[in-house]
Amino acid sequence: MKTMTLNLPEAEMAALDELAGEKDMSKTAVLRQALRLYQLVHIRTRDGWEIDFVDAQGRSHRQVMCPPLLGHTLLGSPNNRDVPTSGTNGESLTQK
Repeated sequence: MKTMTLNLPEAEMAALDELAGEKDMSKTAVLRQALRLYQLVHIRTRDGWEIDFVDAQGRSHRQVMCPPLLGHTLLGSPNNRDVPTSGTNGESLTQK
């Protein structure tokens, strides 16, 4: 196994701390999981798939690439809208 040092801005470190606490995981485990998810999203979107978020009312919100879900707001989002922090909000990958 190789070792890496990572420097994060305060907001990203706070989001990482929050996720690690909510999921009862180490920060390293959260980053590994995030990397695996990002790799899956990258491969699927490269191969022509789309990400389709479906809300509780069944409305679809398609995106080619989703922004990171960090904390309760999107980092760098102009409107800082609330976003879910769990993976139980109906995410699915659907092919074009």
